[in-house]
Amino acid sequence: MEKQNTTENTKNNSESGSTLLGMIVLILIGVAVWHFWGGKKSIVGTWQYVGMQTDDGYKNAENDKDMVSFHKDGTYIEISDGREYIGTYSYDNDELVTRQPGQYDTFVKCEIDGDKMIITTKWRSLEYKRQ
Repeated sequence: MEKQNTTENTKNNSESGSTLLGMIVLILIGVAVWHFWGGKKSIVGTWQYVGMQTDDGYKNAENDKDMVSFHKDGTYIEISDGREYIGTYSYDNDELVTRQPGQYDTFVKCEIDGDKMIITTKWRSLEYKRQ
């Protein structure tokens, strides 16, 4: 009788362990899906400059060639007024930090909504669209 109870307990423990493992796997899958497709807004990609909001009102882009490209490896390339700037960046919680060799770090607010990005500095807000 005692041997049968031990076998039954082992079987029950094994089943509850499988259920727990299954639940953990489902939670991890859910976290991964949320992180990559909804929870974290990706800045990676190429963004075309659209225009800026100033105290005087909205101004459209005068130069439609201005753009910035953020790469997965943490580097970026910005083309502005025909010049190319290369540096590194970090993006977290709507804050973008850019670094260029020999320059000060730049901290700005960066909001991404789908294919639209708005970078807000002390003086103006710049709007970009994803390419």
